[in-house]
Amino acid sequence: GIPALGMPGADMTGKLSLEHLPGIDRLFVVREPDRGGETFVAGVMRRLKEIGWAGTALWLAIPEAKDPNELHRRLEGNPEEFLRIWKRSVELALPLPEPSPREDERSRPEQLWSRPARRSRGSRWRRPKKPRNRL
Repeated sequence: GIPALGMPGADMTGKLSLEHLPGIDRLFVVREPDRGGETFVAGVMRRLKEIGWAGTALWLAIPEAKDPNELHRRLEGNPEEFLRIWKRSVELALPLPEPSPREDERSRPEQLWSRPARRSRGSRWRRPKKPRNRL
């Protein structure tokens, strides 16, 4: 198996403590493909710094699913395929950036994962529109 620690929601990262990470020197944080994923990765990044964890933290995404549980369910118990996809995601993992003490738009961790510019019908490049908050 793969050692894992699950957190029930992006806003629960403040509950993470050094007691949860004994002997862990490399940590992979799964980023789900939504705003909650951005919030979660940024929260883990801040919390690891707050608690003084000295290991290496990386973030990864699983292209075939939002998280390892969904991937497992989609593969209907095919452990070889799960491990193949998981290992590929780990190979592509990126280091968590250092949290910035400033909280303005330019330094917010969420900005690291904003969508790239894309080409419009004309010859100009444009940034995608900001998603609207839905109530």
